[in-house]
Amino acid sequence: MKSYFIGGLGCNPVYPQAFFQELSFPVHYLDLYRASIETLEELDNWFAQQIQSEENVVLLAHSLGGDLAVYLSNHFPAIKKLILLDGGYLDMERICSLEEELEGAAAYLNSYRFSSVEEAVEQEKSQSAIWSDYLEQAVRAGLVWNPAEAVWQSFLTLDRVSRLLSLRRQVQGQIQQLQQDCLFLIPQLTELTPNWVRESLTQVPTSVEVVQLANASHDLYVEQPQRLADLVEKFLKS
Repeated sequence: MKSYFIGGLGCNPVYPQAFFQELSFPVHYLDLYRASIETLEELDNWFAQQIQSEENVVLLAHSLGGDLAVYLSNHFPAIKKLILLDGGYLDMERICSLEEELEGAAAYLNSYRFSSVEEAVEQEKSQSAIWSDYLEQAVRAGLVWNPAEAVWQSFLTLDRVSRLLSLRRQVQGQIQQLQQDCLFLIPQLTELTPNWVRESLTQVPTSVEVVQLANASHDLYVEQPQRLADLVEKFLKS
């Protein structure tokens, strides 16, 4: 089997490296967020080009990547095992409208501007519960220079983000159709867990193996790489 990883919105190849190093097998990072994808047909074509003629695929995916991974798993028989990292199950309409989501994305991208790379690193470090050399490298890798405004900003463009968020709305709700073996890792539910999370979780079929991780947030593979790797290895051997 060959393994592939699709990260969440804004991910780059550096973010999952600590997680990858804990695994006993290689994982190929799929750089969805630098691809130009506008339609589901283009998503299908992009993924087909990534896996080529591979017939036994393990697909790992986080957040928005998980939403698209569920769709891909329902359309590519080559995907034999699916591992979702807090993604692939949310009904976004329970959270906000697409217009509100796009407005939030635009506001975030407009505010994510820095006079230097070091300023961006310091901001991310101050807001992160954990920190590592990998995370610093990931922040640096996610920045591009905008000469017109003389600022460092996210490599993501609003146009690309808008297309991907719109695509997610088109494919949500497909987790019930999964036929593959699926491991679904999520932060442990607490009294603070929003109702829309609990309601969305009721749509996850009983055939999916759900594991809740204590002391984890949405970025669980960054926070607990060894723990996740152990669970993934156990799942793939079962």
